Amino acid sequence: MASRDRNGRATVGDGTVAVVSGGASGIGAAIARRLHSRGATVVLADLDTEGAERLRAELGDRVEVAGLDVTDAGACAALVADVTQRHGSLDVLVCSAGLAVGGPAEELAPDLWRRPVEVNLLGTVNLVAPAYPVMVGQGRGHIIAIASLAGLAPAPLLVGYAASKWGVVGLAESLRREGRRHGVGVTTLCPGATDTPLLRTGGRGGVVSDRIDPVSYLEALGGPTLPVDKVADAALRGMARGAGVVTPGGAAVVWRLQRWAPGLVARIADRTLRRHLTG
Repeated sequence: MASRDRNGRATVGDGTVAVVSGGASGIGAAIARRLHSRGATVVLADLDTEGAERLRAELGDRVEVAGLDVTDAGACAALVADVTQRHGSLDVLVCSAGLAVGGPAEELAPDLWRRPVEVNLLGTVNLVAPAYPVMVGQGRGHIIAIASLAGLAPAPLLVGYAASKWGVVGLAESLRREGRRHGVGVTTLCPGATDTPLLRTGGRGGVVSDRIDPVSYLEALGGPTLPVDKVADAALRGMARGAGVVTPGGAAVVWRLQRWAPGLVARIADRTLRRHLTG
């Protein structure tokens, strides 16, 4: 189970039960692999059940697949209840399901403003709301919320995505203060550009304007693209030491600048927007 040592650090081993939304690919899949390698039973919860099944075939035993739309609050609650009933606990929840919408705000239809909020933010709420009381009742557990550097610093051309990720950071950091009383940890992962399908296409249901080269644009905002394995390792290290916000790679520099020199970050964002928006 995901227990805590005398210093309050989370440990994962045999008997740990983990649910990973968005577990079929990207950061979710990379974290799932690491949890599994440490002995955890991992539930891959994703709309992409075919991708999740391929990962299950790769990993072998102690892997389950659950088709899940995180925008369906009832389905999220049912999944948490089912996993808890069958396994007796829910030790780790990774909220990784997400999508991105990129483009000039004036060109986005209202649906494209809402879609990232519905999936990234409310999808996190829909899982955390039923899972957190379970963890409180157990007196242990850990939640890893996948946010983004766009949830810590300005991200022009990503307004809906940024709104959703700022919301995830606020939810997770606030819940972290409450969870400490009950032995429940909360870690927020805030990477910059990460080498996943979402980076280039926006992910399932996402959209990226052809006026943006998302890789070069995001690298200009937050540093070189990171391999997904390094980002997943950072998340697990953060969980292990009970960290709050984890900013792998260049995101750490941008976050420090945002706190101490926000005007400089704003100027960088303005310059990057001018240089990278075509047409």
